[in-house]
Amino acid sequence: MRRLLLPTLSGVLYFLSWIGFGIWPLAFVCFVPLLWSLRDATPRQALWLGAWMGFVTHLGGYTWIMHVLRVFAFAPPPLAFLGYLLVCVAQGFLFGVMSYALVWVGRRTRWPATALLPLALVATEFAYPLLFQSYTGVALMPVLPLVQIADLGGPLILSALQAVVNGALFDALEAWLTGRAAPVPALMVSVIALVGSASYGYLRLVRVHGAEEAAPKIPVGLAQPNVGEVELHANPMASVRTLQQQTAASEVLQVISRSAFDLRPVFEAVAESSVRLCGADRAFIFRFDGELLRMAVAYNAPPEFKDWVARHPIRPGRHSGSARAALERRTIHIPDVRADPEYTYGAKDAEAIRTVLGVPILKGDDLLGVMMIYHLQGVRPFTPKQIALVETFADQAAIAIENVRLFHEIQDKSRQLAEASQHKSQFLAI
Repeated sequence: MRRLLLPTLSGVLYFLSWIGFGIWPLAFVCFVPLLWSLRDATPRQALWLGAWMGFVTHLGGYTWIMHVLRVFAFAPPPLAFLGYLLVCVAQGFLFGVMSYALVWVGRRTRWPATALLPLALVATEFAYPLLFQSYTGVALMPVLPLVQIADLGGPLILSALQAVVNGALFDALEAWLTGRAAPVPALMVSVIALVGSASYGYLRLVRVHGAEEAAPKIPVGLAQPNVGEVELHANPMASVRTLQQQTAASEVLQVISRSAFDLRPVFEAVAESSVRLCGADRAFIFRFDGELLRMAVAYNAPPEFKDWVARHPIRPGRHSGSARAALERRTIHIPDVRADPEYTYGAKDAEAIRTVLGVPILKGDDLLGVMMIYHLQGVRPFTPKQIALVETFADQAAIAIENVRLFHEIQDKSRQLAEASQHKSQFLAI
């Protein structure tokens, strides 16, 4: 068991240097304990010592495997833990193969670790099949000047750089503890590799920054759907629908910005988006004049039904979804109007309305209007996300109404000031 202490230390240093823990300087010393444990090992012993180091490395870095197996494979915790251990064994065996190759070649060539470790590590990372591909050199990702050399050889060249420094430090430590002369060439190689890589990276970053500054600028927008893993697993299209909803909300805001004094384009965009994204059959937007709700916009409704709704303005009350939303100043969702004894609005006789959703358009506690969407032919309740989306559209409609009110108010004040100024000029001219 004592022989496993140094490989264990290497495994801990390795995963602490990686992304997530991010103590990247440990990347340049993490192999030194393992190399010391391999000094007198046979190739077979090196295989198991290296495999143990890899197992410990992945134990610290791959804990997320258990979460993945529980959420996406619905594995019970014991089975998820077993899967986690198996992945750590399979992935970690890469370092067993690397250690075997290092000792086997080292016994035949007597090369220093400064040369052996990068050759063994790069060859193994290139050839060893991994379920989750990873490279030792990725630990250097936080150091931007160093990682630029990936241009020249991909992530493997970063692993080689890390291995050269680890090998040189081991060679120096071994020489010091055994009383031999310091391995100056090995140390010089590691210093040159570090300084050369950093210099190349710095010059490249300067060149790239200059190219970015000189390049034409194109504004872009990115949307990140906030969809949980469980929901995405149950419904793979959830992220697409969320992105569609966010895009629609953004488009409505663009319409608002272009329509400073015209509400109709805003209402039409809101109604169309509500029907399309909620899978509804109809959408109506009503304005409140202080006593009655009057139709402002209808979407996807036949002309005769639009005429009927326009001829029958709605008073706040309990008799319809829009009247109830206006009365209570809150969202009203009626899954089946035929099962609601209070729903007496005549529209259900004019059309086969079954499920309705009414959302008040409010400015504070003041009622500005109501948004309504409908399902026909069958009871189809709206989902919480669909309800939240229509509430967002109602908020945007309120913004548009307030913008128009402020626009007209400013116009009126400007007209009054102009008239007052004209009257003043006429008075002074007398």
